[in-house]
Amino acid sequence: MKIITLALRNLMRDWRTGELRMMLAAICIAVAAVTTVGFFTDRVAQATARHATALLAADLVLQGNAPIQPVLIDLAQAHGLHTTTTMSFRSVAVAGDSLQLAEVKAEVIHLVELLDGLLDPSLGL
Repeated sequence: MKIITLALRNLMRDWRTGELRMMLAAICIAVAAVTTVGFFTDRVAQATARHATALLAADLVLQGNAPIQPVLIDLAQAHGLHTTTTMSFRSVAVAGDSLQLAEVKAEVIHLVELLDGLLDPSLGL
């Protein structure tokens, strides 16, 4: 029991000196800053997702955190649909002293189709 009273007495002494109040204020500011950035990036992600079909010129977009099963892609192509795979991530772009939140999207292309006829066959590629 003595240890609890000693801890409370030391806590009250530190509170009166102002160190704990300053630490509490710093923690509150840090939590507010992290929460604000989290909300902002979430809003950017939602806006990008809403406009994804316009960016891809697509009628339907399937999204997920895992790759779509190849069976579904084959089924869509069998019905005459054109498919593509995109990958995206959010990051911060730095140019000089300026920082900019960016979402990078990349379309997966089939290199064999792209390079067909462009490479010299004698290279063995």
